[in-house]
Amino acid sequence: MRPPDRSTVMLDPFTQTPAAGAIMALLADSPALTRAQLMDATGLSRSGLQSRLDDLSSLGAIEEDQLAPTGRGRPQSRFRVAPTIGATVSVDLSRDPATLRFARLDREPVTETPVAPWSRCCATHSRVMA
Repeated sequence: MRPPDRSTVMLDPFTQTPAAGAIMALLADSPALTRAQLMDATGLSRSGLQSRLDDLSSLGAIEEDQLAPTGRGRPQSRFRVAPTIGATVSVDLSRDPATLRFARLDREPVTETPVAPWSRCCATHSRVMA
């Protein structure tokens, strides 16, 4: 997995350091990231990052997993967006009928719903505009 791009990280307007929202954006674009990957992407110190992770965790916005130990020392932790914190909606207009897709934030599909045939929507829209 390639590291997140630091140039796209949102900064807190008051402290000019990466905001908790920046961490959420990074996690939303990846299945899970380690502390080291988040520190590299944001430029935050370990304690600065931990403070933001604690805030996000207390809100239920992120989840932490322990990786299997690979040797001596503490096992690494990975962080990801909590799947139940929100949802995404996408609209596929390339098919007829168009399709609405709903998914959790971990990209797990919830449902897919066809909507009125696109050709019929366009015809209705044309009659309304005339």
